[in-house]
Amino acid sequence: MAATGVEDAFTTNLYLAGSPLQLLSALEARERFPAERHVLALHAPTGTRNYEQIERVLALAAPWDEIVTVPFLHRNASLPLQALRLAAFRRKMGARRYARVFLSDYNSITRRFLAAGMSYDELILLDDGMASVNIHRHPLFLRPEPPVGANPAVMAAYLRTSLARRLGFFADPVPTLFTCFSLTPHPGQRVVPNDFTFTRALLRESGRRADESVYFVGQPYLDRGFTTPQALFDALRFAQAYYQGKRFIYLAHRAETPEALDRLSYATGMETLVLENAIEIEFLLRRETPAAIAGFCSTALVTLPRIFPGIGVTAFEIPPGLLSDIDRERITLAYRYLEENGVPVVPVAPVESGAPT
Repeated sequence: MAATGVEDAFTTNLYLAGSPLQLLSALEARERFPAERHVLALHAPTGTRNYEQIERVLALAAPWDEIVTVPFLHRNASLPLQALRLAAFRRKMGARRYARVFLSDYNSITRRFLAAGMSYDELILLDDGMASVNIHRHPLFLRPEPPVGANPAVMAAYLRTSLARRLGFFADPVPTLFTCFSLTPHPGQRVVPNDFTFTRALLRESGRRADESVYFVGQPYLDRGFTTPQALFDALRFAQAYYQGKRFIYLAHRAETPEALDRLSYATGMETLVLENAIEIEFLLRRETPAAIAGFCSTALVTLPRIFPGIGVTAFEIPPGLLSDIDRERITLAYRYLEENGVPVVPVAPVESGAPT
């Protein structure tokens, strides 16, 4: 089957999603892969901020043919009882035949378990941050061979994958990728480009206004120790100076703590903002088009210019030697993927060579 254009329509597609961005990817897939019926399986606890954001995205699109709720595993509840509920849900949904099953979190044991119990013609992985890139980068996620010389994060992923296989949770070793990233398929795999057809149609239908501010997409560098506090503060000052004369707003990542944001604001003097939604969805709901987007190695630097054609994006790269040993390889590779996807990468100059202080 060709990997371009609209796919042939037949039978039923099933989409598993658990966050606003995963749902947005599912809506794009629904546009690209027509079927007689589209069934959405929501894997998110109700009454949470995440679920409220999901409801806002649902309101943007035409209704689904059916929406079902996946039993959510809560840490403080009885695990055996929850496992029985999940198994019953899998049996119920597995009684149907699907043309395609779409997963938005391939590393979730729960979703692998569900997909493994479904009867389908094709398993398709939706974008969720860098998930598609990571799956593509490490074939060991897809094949049973043990990794050689892998870092701890990759080894942990291999062990999870091996355990999932032994327990019968592993759905498909080589899923199709529906992605906005430029990736070359592995043997036996296909990659279908996500060009944001659904989202861009929404933009055309709504009146847009320009926002002349520069938005810096935050990441939890301080909370998780990706680099030293001083290197982070210097990098943010450098980015502010790069856009001298523009209003510069730091958009907090949902994993950043209030204490970390206070430290960032105090050290750099920049304005910080906590959004109610993921940045891609926030600007859709605001009916605004940002003038420029900056960040370190956020995937929003790839997705946003494809949703909002014409906006400027820039990634600021902290010198690899200032990154933590455990995160250096992953972050450096993320920058290279940004470059391969057309994002300009600007190295952060050391303070002593003229960067702002």
